Amino acid sequence: MNHSLLDAIIDVANVGDNQIVAGQVGKVIKVANFNFIVAGSVNVKWKSGAATPKTGAYPLAAQCGLAPSTQSPDFLFKCAVGQDLILNLSAGVQCSGSVAYWFEQTAAP
Repeated sequence: MNHSLLDAIIDVANVGDNQIVAGQVGKVIKVANFNFIVAGSVNVKWKSGAATPKTGAYPLAAQCGLAPSTQSPDFLFKCAVGQDLILNLSAGVQCSGSVAYWFEQTAAP
């Protein structure tokens, strides 16, 4: 199944949770790829909403980054139904990049 990929800019520097994509009622966010670089040493992890980690913490040194990807219909990870896509930083360090994703409707109960 083909999906129209959407893009969101990553431009955050706040310690803790940073909303990158707002969730939508009845839909999951599926992440196809992301890329980012950090300005200083920091641990970075993706979360589904405030409580559920979707990746482990990536320990990054200054001027390092990540750029994993896949192609639809595959995805790297997904958020729970209706949950925001969150990027969590362990320190107040600039993190810049982008994420490609799509929304997928969940089946009606």
